[in-house]
Order: sequence, then C-alpha cells, then structure tokens
Amino acid sequence: MGGIFFFLQILTGQNPNSHYFLQESNPLFELSTQHDASGWLYFQPNVIKKEQLLTHHRSSLGLDEDGTLVLHRSLDDRKRKNISSSARIHHKYYQYYKGIRIEAVELSVHTDKEDWIRVMHGDILHGMKFTIENTISEKVALTNALKYMGAETYAWEIKAPEEDYSLPEGELIFARINGPEIVPENYILAIVLTSSP
Repeated sequence: MGGIFFFLQILTGQNPNSHYFLQESNPLFELSTQHDASGWLYFQPNVIKKEQLLTHHRSSLGLDEDGTLVLHRSLDDRKRKNISSSARIHHKYYQYYKGIRIEAVELSVHTDKEDWIRVMHGDILHGMKFTIENTISEKVALTNALKYMGAETYAWEIKAPEEDYSLPEGELIFARINGPEIVPENYILAIVLTSSP
C-alpha cells in the first residue's frame, strides 16, 4: 500500500489511561470472567450483546457525549473454510471525537453467531478536551506540505502507466505525534494528505 503522507499541526490536547475498561470498578470489568493487562476482557455467553456496548456501556468504555465508536469492518469466521462451530465474528471499531477519527485508536469486539460478546480488546482515548476551530483548508494544507517538501516533481505529476498517483486528498484527523501512549497530550488535530496509485 504505497502512499505519500503529510501531517500538519493545527492544535493540541489533554490526558488519561487507554484501558479505562480494565479498572476493577468498571462495570465491563466486573461483567468479565477473565482479563489481562494488555487490554483483553473475556465474557461468558449471554452477558452483553454487541448492540448494548454503545448504548448501555458508553461510559464504561470511557466515551463521553463527544466520543463515539464507528464500525470499520466485520469479518465472519463462518465464511472461511474448515472453521468449527465455535466460529466468531470479529468487529473492528474506530474511535471518533466530535465526528473526527482518532488515529491508532480502535476497539475489537469478538462475538458469537448470536452477537453475544465473548472477547473485546483495544484502546479508547478518553479525557479529550479539544476545541475544533480555526482549522486550515485541505488546499492550504497541501500548499504548505508541498512548500515544506520542496521537491521539483511529485509522483502525481508523472504520468506513468504502472503507477498513476492522484493529487493528494486530505482528511481531518486527530494524529498521534508523541509516544506510544494513547493519551490526549500525544495527539494533535491534523490534516493527513494521502496520494496513492
């Protein structure tokens, strides 16, 4: 997956712990039968339905009124060959804050065929206190990035049949710029410009 990526800083953020649901006082932790320090919770069948996670357990996940999880994809083991009857459906969610995707923050939820959650793991960024205003446009971001790079020719300017790059397109995201910790102070609001064949 080739591509050209540019990050442009727009603003900065706050603090806390990404495995919020692993705290012993958390209802999700209390409902689990097993857990580990890397953020995995295991559940018996018939405890939590997948749909209930975002309706009944938002605060247990660490989501406030500005945060949400959006389903990115679901993969069903039953659609693969030679899978046992204990096949799972794997759902991957991306976290959004005020409608903007947060880079590198995702939650995986593994359900049985009746949508009961059996395992969940991942990270949730909570404690966000960003104000989203005075952002630059995608066009200004591209102009600034091109000035910064200073190249004479860019891949999308070359008309090569085997790699036909397009002019970069921008997406406003919260980009992680510091350290591996999933905490607000490691994120900035940025426009990511991507060009791919």
